[in-house]
Parts: sequence; C-alpha cells; structure tokens
Amino acid sequence: MYMKALIMKKIIARIVSFAAAIAVLATLAIPSSAAAKKPEFMLALGDSITTGYGLDDYITDGDPYTCASYANLVANALGLEGKESYINKAVNGATSSDLLKLLPEIENYLGYSDLIIVTIGGNDLLGAVPLVASAVAGRTISSLGDAIEVLSAATPDQYNRLANNTNFQTRMGAVFTKYATNLAAIAGIIKENAPEA
Repeated sequence: MYMKALIMKKIIARIVSFAAAIAVLATLAIPSSAAAKKPEFMLALGDSITTGYGLDDYITDGDPYTCASYANLVANALGLEGKESYINKAVNGATSSDLLKLLPEIENYLGYSDLIIVTIGGNDLLGAVPLVASAVAGRTISSLGDAIEVLSAATPDQYNRLANNTNFQTRMGAVFTKYATNLAAIAGIIKENAPEA
C-alpha cells in the first residue's frame, strides 16, 4: 500500500511541478518597468487559488477580499484596496478554457489595469487524472473520486505500462497542448488590451 501511495504522490507532484514551471515562466515575461512602479489598479484572474476557496476565512458567495487568498496577499502587500484599486474576477473551478471565454466580458477591467495576475491551470491538469486512471484500469474512468480510488489501488506494473501506451501519451499530450495554447491566447488577449500592464 505504501508503494501505491508513493506512486500517486509522484504523479501528483509531476502535475504540480508542471503547473509551477508554467507559472514561473509566465512571471519571467513581466517587463522590468512593470515591476519597478507601484500599480494603481490590479486585476486578479484565475481559479480557486485566486479566490481563496478552502481557506479558513473564505466565505462562499461572500466578500472575496477578506480571505488570505493569493490575490489578496499580493494586493495587501502592494497597498491596494479591494473594489477600489483591485478587482478579483477569479472563478472557483475555472480552467484555462473558462478564463479564455471570460476575457471578452471583462475587457474594460483589462484596459485600466496596470497589474494583472493570473493563476490558472490546476483544474486543467486535475482533469487529466481520470485519463491516467482510465489508462491504468483499461476502462473509462470519468469522475475524479473514482480515478483516485483506481490510482490508489494500482500496481507498479500498471503504472509502468503507461510508458508504452501511445494512446495514453497522445491523450495526455493533447491536455498539455490545449493548456499551453489557451495560456498563450490568454496572454495575447491581456497584452492586446493592457499593453502596459
């Protein structure tokens, strides 16, 4: 049982590492001039990391500016006040596709934001967990709960077979490609509407 848990931890660690690498690469794209001046208005976009879902002081359908979310911590560090000099348009459970669909609706916020933070992709990658479980089990697994159960019970041999499963590799590649494509499109729309941000 210990070995199964260790393998599951490694899979999750790889997914998290990939998301972290994308986030680090995205921060490298920030122009040095943007980092040098204090922003007047910040826009926060993303998923539950940005909303603060699950934090002790998070209130469902409550004021998103009261919990210790990533976005609120950044805003507080910069001396920005929620709703006055900072807007949080993040959505719990959002994927990169969801954010891409949201951007046209919030172009006005993009236009007057001089700092825009984006935390997106965890749900894209979490959505791949049932694909891994399906490949391990040899049958379709659609729910995350069922996927975790299958992956927890899988043997090392089942995981090793994934290395030669070209169908699985193709499907996982499609997940990462879609995410990367969406991320590039998101960055493009933001740059187009807020070139100085």
